[in-house]
Amino acid sequence: MAREKSRKAGLLKRVGLKIIKDLHQRNQSVDALALEIGMARSTLREIIAGRSNPRLLTLESIALGLGYRDLGEFFAGF
Repeated sequence: MAREKSRKAGLLKRVGLKIIKDLHQRNQSVDALALEIGMARSTLREIIAGRSNPRLLTLESIALGLGYRDLGEFFAGF
């Protein structure tokens, strides 16, 4: 059980790191992305920190806000 929890936490951290990397490449702030996709800044920050397990549609909104066509493109090479 602890191993599964650790695996999930690692995955959530990787998602957050990908979002941060993409924001840096776009020269965009967390606040700007949150505003663009209609999400509370605190919620987006929790996702980026790996402290929140976002729903699939939430991840899709983030991916689209980062300029990806869909989640498949966001997770390609993940």
